[in-house]
Amino acid sequence: MRNIFLVLAILFCVACEEEQPEPFTTQRFIKFKFFKHSPGTEYWRINYTFSLESDDVQQATLAIPVEFNGYSLSEEIPYAVRVVADSTTLPDDCYELQLEQPFRTGEGNIDSLHITLLRKPILKEEVKRLRFELISNAGFETFMPDSSFIDIYVGDIVMIPAWWDEGVIRGYLGDYSDKKLLAFVECTGIRDFSLLDASEKRYYALIFKRYVEEKGLTEDNGKPMEIPISG
Repeated sequence: MRNIFLVLAILFCVACEEEQPEPFTTQRFIKFKFFKHSPGTEYWRINYTFSLESDDVQQATLAIPVEFNGYSLSEEIPYAVRVVADSTTLPDDCYELQLEQPFRTGEGNIDSLHITLLRKPILKEEVKRLRFELISNAGFETFMPDSSFIDIYVGDIVMIPAWWDEGVIRGYLGDYSDKKLLAFVECTGIRDFSLLDASEKRYYALIFKRYVEEKGLTEDNGKPMEIPISG
């Protein structure tokens, strides 16, 4: 009986060892880095509008975080992306995207993919979508399919900016509306709230709240424009 238990113990240990992933690998696995988001949100979506910019602004460069798991880098290694044509409506002349970009050393395991959006007349007609995704190459392999693609919605018309997220809604400016966004930019001159630190966000949100109260601003339905920040 003792021998039977010994054999079973050995088999159990072998099985456990076989189920464990290989602890060491030369592969690096890459994905887009998404920060905390609410369930059900389109966390892979980025909105950008030129409508808040002056007429002399003809392009905008976005930096999108990417990260990898695996051995650290001793030299720059390129990673690859491709445009998903059947999910893209943004014309080719409205963006510049290098399909191979370097993952730089000295940045740890996080770097940024850069894409330049170009202001064209067609963007005044309607919002267009650009979808691109990471693909495997000699340096990196993709994993986690739900973190391998990005949708950028681009327009030259008023639309909710990417920075107007759940944190901004709950803590600073409240629910979004086109009218509120335009009023906020007119009042503060701030076009990208995400560039501010916490104290600056509070400062400008309070300025805007007083502006709304002094002007008696309302939404299109006639209800008072609400700014939730207290102070």
